[in-house]
Amino acid sequence: MALGRRDTQIATQIGGTEAQISVQRLRLLRKLHIHSQAQIVDAAERLASWPTVVFRKPGSVHRAAR
Repeated sequence: MALGRRDTQIATQIGGTEAQISVQRLRLLRKLHIHSQAQIVDAAERLASWPTVVFRKPGSVHRAAR
């Protein structure tokens, strides 16, 4: 979600249906009191259990450090 993926894309990646992903997304956003994409990204950065995760806007280009 933090990467801006649609429910169909998430369902394809992790399995399940678009409807299941939609319901789980809604439940998660309500539980965390999240109302915008910016809040989704912020929560993902704060709550991620691995420190190497970097969230980028969809379509942005990432250049590896040399």
